Amino acid sequence: MDRYTIVGVMDHLKVHFDMTDSETGMLQTVFISSYMVFAPLFGYLGDRYNRKLLMITGICVWISAVFMSSWCTQNHFILFLVCRGIVGIGEASYSTLAPTIISDLFHGGQRSRVLMLFYFAIPFGSGLGFIAGSRIALITGSWQWG
Repeated sequence: MDRYTIVGVMDHLKVHFDMTDSETGMLQTVFISSYMVFAPLFGYLGDRYNRKLLMITGICVWISAVFMSSWCTQNHFILFLVCRGIVGIGEASYSTLAPTIISDLFHGGQRSRVLMLFYFAIPFGSGLGFIAGSRIALITGSWQWG
């Protein structure tokens, strides 16, 4: 959900950090760049080390970065960008390793159904993050709650 929650609260973020258009574009660029760099790394590590432990660590990093980013004050836009990059690292661990774990746990048609649910959750969660994040930010008057 958090991947597109940022887009849903962008108007609030622009005011909070007094961002230019290029700075707003940097938010997704930093996220996608770190995701793109670290996804193959987690694939490599997942072949050599405990995938479950790698994924749990990545999820903890991901969650911590999301919470840390919501406490960034107006003067700490660079820290906010760094947190977005860390979110990309955490998401890279999850999205790279989870399908392999699912494949190990399920076989045949059941594997296909579970993987379908996993991959369906990505666009569903993205849409839900956009809708819920923007609505919560509107209700509370604060992008941090979104």
